[in-house]
Amino acid sequence: MKTFNTLHAARSTLTLLEKLPARDSGYVVLVTSAKAGEGKSFVAWQVACQLARATAGDVAFVSSIGDGDTPEPTGLLDLIVNGVLPETAIQFSPALRLSHVPGGSVSQENALFNVVGVRGAVDALQRRFAHCVIDGPVVTGCGALLLQADAVLLVVDARHTTPSAVRQALRRAGMDSSRLTGVILNHASTDAPGWMVGD
Repeated sequence: MKTFNTLHAARSTLTLLEKLPARDSGYVVLVTSAKAGEGKSFVAWQVACQLARATAGDVAFVSSIGDGDTPEPTGLLDLIVNGVLPETAIQFSPALRLSHVPGGSVSQENALFNVVGVRGAVDALQRRFAHCVIDGPVVTGCGALLLQADAVLLVVDARHTTPSAVRQALRRAGMDSSRLTGVILNHASTDAPGWMVGD
């Protein structure tokens, strides 16, 4: 059974880099899924690590919203709600050449539907990092990130999630499949590529 691994991550990351438009500012990549348990967080982490290896600029990984028990918004949600990303929230790993930014408190999760706040946060991340990978919630909870991110990767566990379930989740999120930069099949049981271009 084919599972997403570092080789697939490297190939997917190279394809992602080819799809990003050439410009001076950085890029924000959102990794999401149709439902929980698809392997989204693992894929997001692997893509961020591969970007850190393959590119020269600063790369950040924004962990899943709701990680930890912080009562106040920190990291990404602090940036959306208050317009500030505290430097103390950014943890840099020299060994990985990767910065970690916490997602923030689950109590502030609705902040992702604040279009103005999300746009400001994405702008700030684009100025601060060459590439920023966000381990987002399931697609129906991503809110304005779906339109503001430079790239959207959808992770699908091929063992459990049917194409109709994916289409239904995208419809509920108001997301047209043409906005997807790619679909990553996790646990594909055939020789289907791990990276499939959305059309």
